[in-house]
Amino acid sequence: MPAPSSRARLLVSMLLSPCACTFPTQILVPDPPAAAAAGSSGPDASISCQPGTPPAWSPAWVPPAGASQDQCAAQDLANLYAACFGPDATSDACASAQNANPTCASCVLSASTDASWGAVVSFSSTTIINQPGCLALIEPSQTGCAEAAEAQIECEHAACDASCPVSDDPSYEAWEQCVAQADEGICAGYDGACLDVATSTDGGDAGGAACAGTDFGTAFMNVAMVFCGP
Repeated sequence: MPAPSSRARLLVSMLLSPCACTFPTQILVPDPPAAAAAGSSGPDASISCQPGTPPAWSPAWVPPAGASQDQCAAQDLANLYAACFGPDATSDACASAQNANPTCASCVLSASTDASWGAVVSFSSTTIINQPGCLALIEPSQTGCAEAAEAQIECEHAACDASCPVSDDPSYEAWEQCVAQADEGICAGYDGACLDVATSTDGGDAGGAACAGTDFGTAFMNVAMVFCGP
């Protein structure tokens, strides 16, 4: 199987602070982890974890919450991104942004345990852009591809979230290595590489390109607009 595709890496490593609340009303992030020490390369040698999945685990399609829900203007999305996921994001700023516009925040943000997923999905310690759900909304004929991509994402998290909890930069890099191993092994059957083609802006599906993004910020704005824009 090829190396993990770009859609799986549209993921931010900020941690969710524990809170006595229910997603998506509150989704909090602390200050980003400090950069690795100068001269270091690769994950901390002391961190080692291997993929593993719960007994009898299997992926289950979680449908997208809906398209064009008209809950956010472009500036609302820019404000939410900057406060919660941008380079200067903090827990306080993220909470303030959600409190300032709870309707938009509730449309965009979701938890992996929700019955349907919004534009952003938070797992135990990492957050992804829901490009599979976006593709299913924009191009229903591509739902099979969307399901395959989502199944791969679910498998990666089932395999690595418990065994490789993320708390800082080195542990995040170890988690990424675990995901790469999982994609070559226990998750190899869930090949969502079709999503890269379907969402490509260079010769890909014209509709699916609305879900494209070469980085987390671009994908956030595009996908969140599909879900929550007018």
